[in-house]
Amino acid sequence: MSNFSDLIAHPDQLAGTRLSRIVGGSGDGSLILTVWTPSGLELDIQVDRALDILSVRNHGVRFGWAGPPGLSPRSTYEPAGFGWQRSFYGGLLTTCGLEHVGDPISGVISEQLPPGSRPISYGEHGRISHSPAELIERSIGEIPGHIRVRGIVRQGAIYDERFELHRTIDVNMELPTITITDVVRNVGRLPARHAILYHLNFGFPVACAQTTVKAGTDRHVFPEPTPEAPELVEQWRIQPNGEGRRKVIVESPDGIPLVTCIQSGTLPYFFLWSAPRAGTNVIGLAPCSSALNGSIDLLQSDEVRTYQIRLELGISQSSGPSPGEPNDSSIS
Repeated sequence: MSNFSDLIAHPDQLAGTRLSRIVGGSGDGSLILTVWTPSGLELDIQVDRALDILSVRNHGVRFGWAGPPGLSPRSTYEPAGFGWQRSFYGGLLTTCGLEHVGDPISGVISEQLPPGSRPISYGEHGRISHSPAELIERSIGEIPGHIRVRGIVRQGAIYDERFELHRTIDVNMELPTITITDVVRNVGRLPARHAILYHLNFGFPVACAQTTVKAGTDRHVFPEPTPEAPELVEQWRIQPNGEGRRKVIVESPDGIPLVTCIQSGTLPYFFLWSAPRAGTNVIGLAPCSSALNGSIDLLQSDEVRTYQIRLELGISQSSGPSPGEPNDSSIS
């Protein structure tokens, strides 16, 4: 039998990364990093929007959701009120924060301002998903069996928060598994309000009638889409395992695991979003650092928080590390 290297003319035959820019249409100018593996996993990552993940295809089956605005560059961001939705493509992952998540709030006095300063407002789900990333690594096999993408995203203002988000995306080349590790640092000199939410979105064919989302005793069965179907947002109180991690599974109508989402102990909250309106049809999983009840979590100057999400697509494994998976046991 021939040596394996005799079977390919270029490594791109099996795995690789490609940086490209969209020309024309709603996403004109967007910078996209495409990653593909020998096992049939392919990702599109939007570099100029926080290294969020636009879509994932596993053997040609799309995971993720394409929302009404279409692919949107960061220049379309409307920060006030619910304007965030005008550029919410969804994709597989939209990151929310880093200063605020949830509905818009107003009348807030920033911790960065002196007493007596005028109040400010925070729009829905914060600004980070509209901030560009500095791409610092895209490597194949430096971490054995993985493609690694790393970047830095900065968010700040003169008299408000100053954060750095160091994001690492590890893509398993043998299993349909993606691990996202985020390190958030307050690089300002004063405490700053902080929250992060991972808006994970799944459209058709994952989202269909009788698709089931479950975690512990919590369960949601996705209904048949109808024009006037109501939106559902609810908090699930998921019990962590011995390492502090929480697991949510999305199953097909015939009980086959389609998505397993495992969140680190630094994300103690989970919210389910279900939007079965005809023409929308999306299931959302939202691991979060905040209870979304108006409480404030302050990140001290130079303080660091580490968060991790692992997505297993089409497989259901224990909530412990998969064989060969990157893992930081210190993320609790």
